[in-house]
Amino acid sequence: MVSISGMTVSIKTDLWFPITGQQGHGSRNIQHRRGNQNWVFSTDTKELIRVDHTPIVRHTKVREAANPFLDTEYFKQRKFNQGMKKLTGRFKLIWKNQDGCCYHCGMPLDILDEREIFFKVPKSCGGKEEVANMAYVHADCQRIYLESRSKE
Repeated sequence: MVSISGMTVSIKTDLWFPITGQQGHGSRNIQHRRGNQNWVFSTDTKELIRVDHTPIVRHTKVREAANPFLDTEYFKQRKFNQGMKKLTGRFKLIWKNQDGCCYHCGMPLDILDEREIFFKVPKSCGGKEEVANMAYVHADCQRIYLESRSKE
């Protein structure tokens, strides 16, 4: 038995036995043709997941002798490179212009961190939505900036 998203599926009885002809289910054919795909294994309600639709993601190994407390430049560069791989278009240009660091605090941004776009010249003051006017900031840094600005 395999549990997939709360639904219990018996792979052996629903999919394996009809293929092999065991357990009296040999007459039920589960190999189908769907669209331009041959060999789609499914029943009326269930279908095996095709592995060829899963993207291959290559991960860069961390240098064995690297210490996050001593080799801060290595890990900063590593985070920058991860951002460059994941972002596209103008967001990639913004990331590159800032070297992957927060505009407010200067600390490295992780691509998975919660971040916001900060407009150097606010749109309300005539700022444009251009790469030169945009910067990435940590969400917390932006919150602190807005609170300090509202007190002035």
